[in-house]
Amino acid sequence: MPNTTIYQTITPSHVTAIRTRYVGPTSTTPARIKADAGMGRTLMVSYHVGEAEETFDAHARAARALCAKFDWAGDMIAGGTETGYCFVFVPEVL
Repeated sequence: MPNTTIYQTITPSHVTAIRTRYVGPTSTTPARIKADAGMGRTLMVSYHVGEAEETFDAHARAARALCAKFDWAGDMIAGGTETGYCFVFVPEVL
């Protein structure tokens, strides 16, 4: 039998993928994680050098900070990429 799962209509913010990546320190700024949802929706979340090493928690905090900035809510799942992580909202099943 084919999969007949029907997904609820979701808001535009919930079809957005959030990409995160580590940005190393410079002479004037600490290491940080950049969270980007495309179309100009971006946020730099700064952490002290050493705290923002390539850890999943640092990337998840950056993604949650971007969600808070745009008042987005919902369950998310994440996967690793060559440059960081990608977070997507889980659609609600009817």
